[in-house]
Amino acid sequence: MSSHSKRSLRRSGYQVLVMPDDGRPARRWAVSPALLRWGVALLAANIALIACLFLVAGVRGARLAQRTQELHLLQQEHAALLAAAAERQEQLQRLAAEAEELALRLAELERMSDEIWRLLGYEGSPTLSAGEEDLGRGGPDDGFEEDVAAATLATVRLVASGLPARFQELEELRASVLARNHRIAHTPSIWPVEGRVTSEYGMRQHPITGRVQLHAGIDVAAPVGTPVYATADGTVVFAGEHGGYGLTVIIDHGYGIQTLYAHNSRLLVKEGDEVVRGQPIAEVGSTGLSTGPHVHYEVHVNGEPVNPRAYLPGRTSR
Repeated sequence: MSSHSKRSLRRSGYQVLVMPDDGRPARRWAVSPALLRWGVALLAANIALIACLFLVAGVRGARLAQRTQELHLLQQEHAALLAAAAERQEQLQRLAAEAEELALRLAELERMSDEIWRLLGYEGSPTLSAGEEDLGRGGPDDGFEEDVAAATLATVRLVASGLPARFQELEELRASVLARNHRIAHTPSIWPVEGRVTSEYGMRQHPITGRVQLHAGIDVAAPVGTPVYATADGTVVFAGEHGGYGLTVIIDHGYGIQTLYAHNSRLLVKEGDEVVRGQPIAEVGSTGLSTGPHVHYEVHVNGEPVNPRAYLPGRTSR
């Protein structure tokens, strides 16, 4: 092709020939050089735009992936915090339950201690001194540490672990005090009647029979009708006529001890009655072999009469 033909083609433009496969006639289009240049420029611009869009999408995708990873990490941290909070809550609930149990045990311990002191004759148990009662209190700067719940729970358990032994000691002490007080209450210790002693325990000549024999008790003179008192707690094992003793009351106090009250004018108890120290059980009289109104009082230990003076205060009064 000559240079002239080429210049003519560039001036006249380009032709596009389209030949269909179905046998239809070919079609021809004329394309000017300017239109072709614009088309190429537009295609290049579209390709550049698409490339920029892909670049921007890639950057945003990378950022989205990073944000997604960060969100996942935050979710994991949040779940760990929730688990730690739940564990702490459970720990605090256990602490509260054990602290409540400890408080109840301590209150029971305090009641038991007060009871023991009352049994011993005191109004209440000794209190802590000013320095002792302040032990364990924190100052204004005290605060909860990271493991305060676990540490407090361990302390509560440590204190609670020592309570059973302390309770056992107090139970044994209470049982001992109760046994002591029971024995004291069942041991004769007061005069059976207010009056004047007319005959002591020991060998003497009987004022009626004239025979020398053991006077197995002590005689206390008092007007007829004067109350006669049980000298200790016990159970009435006899109440009625008893030969030369007249109207008689015999009380069993346990521990091998019995007391006898004779020559009464009237009995106020019957066999099987439970009596307490200082309770009226009869009235003074002169029944049986008696020279006048009085109470013949005997104390028997393991079946043998002993001197009642060993169980009497210094004067004839309740």
